[in-house]
Amino acid sequence: MAKYSIIMEKKNKLFDRTEYIIQVEHPKEKTPTREEAKEKIAEMLNVDKNKLVIKKIVSKYGLPYSFIYARVYDNIDTAKRVELKQILRRNNLQ
Repeated sequence: MAKYSIIMEKKNKLFDRTEYIIQVEHPKEKTPTREEAKEKIAEMLNVDKNKLVIKKIVSKYGLPYSFIYARVYDNIDTAKRVELKQILRRNNLQ
C-alpha cells in the first residue's frame, strides 16, 4: 500500500489554486497512475477530484518513492482557462 505525504503546500491567489508537492512511498510496487494518485490525493485533501490537476509524477529508477506535483483549483473554469490542453487531457478534464 502506497503512503502519501504532503511535502509542500502553497496558496497561489493569482490563479485561485493551491499547489502541492506530494511524496508517495511505494516499496515493491509500481509508480501509481495519474488516476490512482488523483483518487488518493482527492480523498486525502478532501476535495472534488474534478478540481484536482496532476501536473506530473516524477520517479527515479530503482527508488521506492515518487513526487507528485498537483494543483487544486477553487473553480474548475479557472483550471480550464489556465492549464495547458495536454495537461487537461491527461487529467480527463477536457
